Amino acid sequence: MHTPSRDPVLSAPDDPMTTTATPVYAPERARRPAPPALSRLRVLGRHPGALAMTVYVALSFFADFPIWPGDPSAFPTEAGGDIVQTAWFLEWTPYALLHGLNPFFTNFINYPHGVNIAQNTGIQLLAIVSAPLTLLVNPIASENLLRFLAFPLSAYAAYFVLRHWTRFAPAAFVGGLLYGFSPYMVTQGEYHLNLMFVPFPPLIIWALYELLVSRREAAWRAGLRLGLFCVLQFYISSEVLATTALVCAPALLFLALLHYREVPKRAVHALFGFATALAVLLPLVAYPLYEMLRGPAHYTGPAQGFNNVYNADLFGAVLPTHNMAFAPARLSGIAMKLVAAQVQENGSYLGVPLIVITLYLMLRYWRRLWPLYAGLVALTAFVLSLGPRLIADGHAQLLPFQLPFAKIAHLPLVENILPVRLSLYTAFFVAVIVALGIDAYHDELLARRGPRRSRWRALTPARLAMALLALACGITLVPRWPYKVLPVRVGVHYSETAKGLSSIPVGSTVLAYPYPTSFFDMAMLWQSLDDMRFRLLGSYALVPRRSGTATIFPEVLQPEQVEAMLVNSVTVVADPTLPDLVATKTSITASRVIFIPPGVDPDSVHATLIGKVGGVDYTHHRFYLYKNTFTPTAVDYSATTSFVDAAVASPGPQHLHLRDEVAVVGTVGPGTVTPALVRGLRSYLQLHHVTAVILGLGITDAAEIANWLRAAIGKPTRAGGGAMIWNDVTSRVAHPPPTPTAPAPPAVQSALG
Repeated sequence: MHTPSRDPVLSAPDDPMTTTATPVYAPERARRPAPPALSRLRVLGRHPGALAMTVYVALSFFADFPIWPGDPSAFPTEAGGDIVQTAWFLEWTPYALLHGLNPFFTNFINYPHGVNIAQNTGIQLLAIVSAPLTLLVNPIASENLLRFLAFPLSAYAAYFVLRHWTRFAPAAFVGGLLYGFSPYMVTQGEYHLNLMFVPFPPLIIWALYELLVSRREAAWRAGLRLGLFCVLQFYISSEVLATTALVCAPALLFLALLHYREVPKRAVHALFGFATALAVLLPLVAYPLYEMLRGPAHYTGPAQGFNNVYNADLFGAVLPTHNMAFAPARLSGIAMKLVAAQVQENGSYLGVPLIVITLYLMLRYWRRLWPLYAGLVALTAFVLSLGPRLIADGHAQLLPFQLPFAKIAHLPLVENILPVRLSLYTAFFVAVIVALGIDAYHDELLARRGPRRSRWRALTPARLAMALLALACGITLVPRWPYKVLPVRVGVHYSETAKGLSSIPVGSTVLAYPYPTSFFDMAMLWQSLDDMRFRLLGSYALVPRRSGTATIFPEVLQPEQVEAMLVNSVTVVADPTLPDLVATKTSITASRVIFIPPGVDPDSVHATLIGKVGGVDYTHHRFYLYKNTFTPTAVDYSATTSFVDAAVASPGPQHLHLRDEVAVVGTVGPGTVTPALVRGLRSYLQLHHVTAVILGLGITDAAEIANWLRAAIGKPTRAGGGAMIWNDVTSRVAHPPPTPTAPAPPAVQSALG
């Protein structure tokens, strides 16, 4: 374990920086031996680093329990979306490197157009580090191991840095805890491995400190360290590297302003160090940067399609979300609506007790430089996290001036930053203030304790208040762990084993249902578990629209009605570039729509069909009604259709919302699977050289999709275990079955209920 520096430090704003080994914002530390009795009371003992890491590791076990590190058979928090996408990236990089493929571009998904991996969260470094486990077991095991390691490694990185700035090991331990298990980490830990694996931002900040402030070693060595840390962070998340640079820029400006007399003396050393860092960084990231900016399938503009989609709320720092174990229901209910109601991005919470402690330490030690500096940087990070406009309690506020982020929001690379994610740095610098404050207070206790004084000082009201405040701080920051666990058996859908895919020839182009999108990407898991033996139409990835801007919807292939049937049936939000078309067995031309209020027995209403609204297409005067999870029915309405609702004075189609329960009276007609769509499916399969089809059962309207496929290309090659597989699709399209439609076999109907 590193021993803290023996060098004196600057303790007041007006002290000159007279030696090259003088840190700037660390507290005053006199080299005095601690009394033996006090040494025995140090909770971290003789090996504080090892014990700190042990505690961090022990806490991390609770996050995904009962999933264990390296568990190959279950995912935490969700059965799809970002979790599955991450597993796919962990599989892709080692596969690409072993097969001589470009790790920064692939057409194995979103075939035939492909995906620019450099512009997506490729996490190449984590994929390479975990490659042995991925290749020997599967990417699910690698993701679970990396998720487990993210918390203790991030916490220990902060601890390591703070041990360079403190003498009292428990102070650094508390700082590491506040950073590595902060609400930001707990929030991002639900979905985003690339954003929760953050040991390098503290190390980058420490490398800058060593280069510009302490100058204990040659500039080229400090610059080399800085460059390597930046390279490693780039290959985990280029966004986190960009946000680190965004926070460090004003931090360096503040440092120069506070010590402007020292700038000329240190300029040459600093410039040489930065030149070395750039000489390391640029060659090692040049190619992926080129792929990102000019490579195939790259998009232009913000990653979300528009700037600053998620900004921190002004009240986010004091309103806990449901991710906090002891959050009052009323407060968490308000917090859940902040940041565009995306709780998985709302990591700006600090808690009132922690804020009070931070302010107290800053006021207590205001005569020293470090609380002013660290507090200013923490405040800067918080203001930047607010984004380009102030939002308070979910409502935009008009100000006579622009927030700082508005000045840089449209710069290249910065336009892709989600401002709320800058909360990471607010948490880090608050942790710095708390750790240095505890260290300074510990030094004061040592200085005041004389040989004849009592071993234990009296418990004063002030000390009691601080102890209670510290206890409240700990309680308010306890995460609501473990995360909700959704077990996913590896294979084709939930009841299928990966061996089921062995019948698909290597190199096949596969059409899968559910069609891979950001809302249902399980087919990407099937592909990664099958060692990338086939390519997939569709994807969950950022890809360019026809206009060149970013979208999360896969490429629209012709005829678009076919993809609309496959996509809109399973996605929560339909692709706006596709017609609103869902596979249904029947349709109803509605003469009357009756809204059923809560508390009314639906069976008491006489109607053609009763169900919940699953989607509304106002343009084409259609909505979809779900009697249960698997059987949607198309409902067409017109100007003559009457809408009845006792709670609304003038009810109409504009009052239809998702999950509304309604009764429909009308005429039953054929569903959306028509002979024209059967011919369209054959054309789709032929145009895009599809050689195999996988149908996962047990999901929305799988029965009608199965009927559609049977009508177009005949009986499946393999059926059972929760899936159907059609092979030799090319010859099937050339020799289609004679009947235009075919009912689902009894086995399928039974499986779907």
